[in-house]
Amino acid sequence: MATVPALLRRELGGAFTAVEPGGESANPEAVLPPHSVLTEHLIDEPGQPTRAAPDQVLDLLRTRLLERDQDPVVNA
Repeated sequence: MATVPALLRRELGGAFTAVEPGGESANPEAVLPPHSVLTEHLIDEPGQPTRAAPDQVLDLLRTRLLERDQDPVVNA
């Protein structure tokens, strides 16, 4: 059975970017097994891989959305 990131890679190709810092980086106090750095698995401290991951996601969204807003074809 394919993992969610593998399925998204297959279906979306280059339009999908996975941000997967690894389970060993997750907040050890979380109730559920590691699955998302945007929820309880975030360790919100400088230098933590799970702190860098949301920043990477936000940078990606900012870049993609700003590029889209500046594309004359999209805004026509």
